[in-house]
Amino acid sequence: MSEEDYLVASKNAVHAIIYDENNNYLFQLRDDKRNIFYPLHWGVFGGGIESNETEQNCLRREINEELSISIEEKELSYFTKFTFDLSFKKLNKIFVSYFEYKINKEMIKNIKLNEGIKYKFLQASDFLNMSKLVPLDAFAIWLHSTKNEKFI
Repeated sequence: MSEEDYLVASKNAVHAIIYDENNNYLFQLRDDKRNIFYPLHWGVFGGGIESNETEQNCLRREINEELSISIEEKELSYFTKFTFDLSFKKLNKIFVSYFEYKINKEMIKNIKLNEGIKYKFLQASDFLNMSKLVPLDAFAIWLHSTKNEKFI
């Protein structure tokens, strides 16, 4: 791993669970770049938090950079957070937070993909049955799509 790879791997991150009125989720096929997690895998949009950013501020920036749409922080709802201890790689503890955002038809029309190979809206079950998924994103989508179901 290069020094740049370590910097990316040691950042806290925030991701968006974006869904439409029909509960179709928005996914991206990630770029084929060596220095990103899970190149050429399907996942959600988001990225690393800069030192001067809140989680919501970062997510607004990332969505604008990646999809060319502007959202309001108040429209983001916290969903969950996963924490990882990477000390085995001589890195620190990091977290990945997920916020949900319900996108409207007008915003969907204005999407212009600036990062990733392509995007598509899918039902959670269709996404979860695909190969080459970002594992953490798949887990978050499964949790989100089953949030009204009881665990036994």
